Formats: sequence, C-alpha cells, structure tokens
Amino acid sequence: MPELYGRTPRAKTPQQVTAELDALLTQGRPESVYFVDDNFIANPHAAKQLLEELVRWQKDRGFPVDFACEATINIVKRPELLGRVRKVGKSLVR
Repeated sequence: MPELYGRTPRAKTPQQVTAELDALLTQGRPESVYFVDDNFIANPHAAKQLLEELVRWQKDRGFPVDFACEATINIVKRPELLGRVRKVGKSLVR
C-alpha cells in the first residue's frame, strides 16, 4: 500500500520495541507477541539488532513472553539469525 505508507520501509528501533514490551508487561503478562511483518528477515541487519535486544530483554525478565513472526524459508541461509531466533525462545535457552 505505497499510497498509504509510502515506499520507504519503516522500522522501530530495538529499544522502542522493548519499551513497548515493558509497557505490555505492566498491563499484565501476554502469552505471546506476534511481530506482524511480511518477512521478519527482509532487513537482516535490523533483524539481527532486534534479536540481540530481545535476547537480552528475555534473559533480564525471566523469559516472560513467547514470540512469533513470519519469515521466508531464506532464513536458513542466515544461520546467525536463525541461532538468535532460537535464543529468544524461552524453552530453548534456559
């Protein structure tokens, strides 16, 4: 929908995302958070930064949330990102 949102992709900083997650936790503990994006790894650099921040956030708070997102199968071509995705998951890191 370029007419509505323009052609420049927009992304929140990892710190904006974790601040919003902290706000969610103050309102109660959500079971899961789904990142709505056509392809979470479309910008691998941004995905790496967000995943690193989410790993820290999860560890600091005792893994309170399960995360989900959409990604193309191309994520297997980026094992460093796939490894970070695993670290964010609470059952896989403890």
